[in-house]
Amino acid sequence: MNAFHKTLPAVGFEDLSKRALAYAKGIPLALKVLGSLFYSKSENEWDSALRKLEKTPNRNIQQVLRLSYDELDDEEKNIFLDIACFFKGYARGRVTKILNACGFFADIGIRNLLDKALITISGYDCIHMHDLLQEMGKKIVREESDKITGRSRLWDSKEVWDLLTNNKRADEVEGILLDTTQVPHINLSSKAFKKMPNLRFLAFQGHHKDSKRTYNSLLLPRGLEALPNKLRYFEWDGCPLKSLPPSFCCENLVELSLRESNVEKLWHGVQNMPYLEKIDLEGCTHLKECPNLSGAPNLKTIGLTHCRSLLNVDESIFSLEKLEDLHVSGCISLKSLCSNTCPPSLRTLLAFGCLNLQKFSIPLPSNDRFISRFSLNLGASDNISLLSSLYVLCLYKCSFVSLPESIKYLPQLRRLQVFRCKMLRSIPGDCINLDEHSCHTILKDANVRVESRAKPHSTIALQDDNDLHLFEI
Repeated sequence: MNAFHKTLPAVGFEDLSKRALAYAKGIPLALKVLGSLFYSKSENEWDSALRKLEKTPNRNIQQVLRLSYDELDDEEKNIFLDIACFFKGYARGRVTKILNACGFFADIGIRNLLDKALITISGYDCIHMHDLLQEMGKKIVREESDKITGRSRLWDSKEVWDLLTNNKRADEVEGILLDTTQVPHINLSSKAFKKMPNLRFLAFQGHHKDSKRTYNSLLLPRGLEALPNKLRYFEWDGCPLKSLPPSFCCENLVELSLRESNVEKLWHGVQNMPYLEKIDLEGCTHLKECPNLSGAPNLKTIGLTHCRSLLNVDESIFSLEKLEDLHVSGCISLKSLCSNTCPPSLRTLLAFGCLNLQKFSIPLPSNDRFISRFSLNLGASDNISLLSSLYVLCLYKCSFVSLPESIKYLPQLRRLQVFRCKMLRSIPGDCINLDEHSCHTILKDANVRVESRAKPHSTIALQDDNDLHLFEI
């Protein structure tokens, strides 16, 4: 099937197919890789490849897999090794963008790896790789040099600890992945990354334990002078920095993630970041100032969830023409979320738990994909009729007794979700053709569920002359 795309070999390939089957020893992965390797090859090419394999004593599956790897071009080899060392399980689109920024022509490269059965794509469009193929990739990297400083990629915790602790020069290192919970404390030198000029991937990852992240302390007693300007992906969970080094040039970054770090302010002024598509500052409880992001025209996702000290969201964010997702849930110090503009690409705005949000004024886009969710404090004014493009409204754990009368004047509202609003006792009289009996039934059901401590959650679908309206209580 992999070699001929049918259940029987082509005429003239019967004996060659038997030799390939015998060599693979019935191992499914070897059969798949060999078949994909031989697809569309001539009889002579089959014979040549099989004789090369059969000549090697003590043959094993790794040699079969290595033959397929050796046929890749340089960019495809780099893509394969990056996936084996860093990106297994990541979303295909995300990996493609990062590797394209590295100059690896990832769209066609990933397609070729798929055709050769060196990687697979899951139902969630994530890239996966067989454990044996991943091990082969890591073995290839280890063979690059006897010294860790001479290898292109580092993922072993002890080796990374050795490199950072001894402040070694590592011109060949292009990527570092460290599980910070697996190594002792490290006092990083302020010049720790000055000796890694070719570093393009850097990830210090903390792992969840009992719903909380745990970190090994990567300490910076004297701060950090510089970061490599070739960085495309920069992730540091629990980063001790209060701001990024002033000398750091962000122009090559595709993703920046500093979850639960000590950062108070990322940078001064505007940074030129033409490739940046995602920035994640979740849990940065000391962040007081939202960065100006006008220099990132391709930014699509901004995560500011649980930035408890954040006072405002910079207006430059709402001028980003490609912005799709903005998350500010849990920003308890945020009092205002206002702008005169809003990108038409915006599809998700999450603001759960913004307990002190008093002013909201954004011309939300009108499209079927947009989702807007708030733990909204209606305050003294309950007029939300200005949200003329609002498509979905979700109210969660709100303390109001009645839904505001102005809710019936929202022309685009198609879904109203009300969860665990225990004080709710009434709904506006003619709220989108909701009759008195329906209102009474909804409230009665909600009260019964609250009293029984069950999760309040009912769904009622109503059809009027124009649209189907779904209400959840």
